[in-house]
Amino acid sequence: TTEADTTFHLWGKTFSSPIMTPAFSHLNKALKDRKSMEEYAIAAKNLNLVNWVGMESDEEFKEILNTGASTIRIIKPFKDHQMILDQIHFAQENGAFAVGIDIDHSIGTNGSYDVVDGQPLGPITLDDLREFVNSTDLPFIAKGVLSLRDALICKEAGVKGIVISHHHGR
Repeated sequence: TTEADTTFHLWGKTFSSPIMTPAFSHLNKALKDRKSMEEYAIAAKNLNLVNWVGMESDEEFKEILNTGASTIRIIKPFKDHQMILDQIHFAQENGAFAVGIDIDHSIGTNGSYDVVDGQPLGPITLDDLREFVNSTDLPFIAKGVLSLRDALICKEAGVKGIVISHHHGR
């Protein structure tokens, strides 16, 4: 018999497993007396897994990166695209493993563009996605791909990876 090899190679790094953490956000809000997002990152580092992070402030994101975990930052599709570009640049400058954007999280429960933590979200076009991809040397990921059309748009924009997912069944 042969022992299974669970190692996973991604963008020049080797990890212990293809199983990755989800792009959690705001765990520090649930347990205010703890640094839950950093603890989560430390666990990913200790297990040699890819760590994903969702919507966190730059300060909290830097603390997560300081754990040494190979971390991917997923950014919300903010209506203000400069916020997206700023977070992409912050991720690159501070040692993120990769960066990406939720392409499906622009619709709220009322059918209009969503607002998350007071920040209005908006649509992302092919040209927008291409601009975000070209703004960084990091591998760029599109999260929330829901169709073949979405995947082909991502390919055309130069995205290096996709995540098939959706937010809240919207």
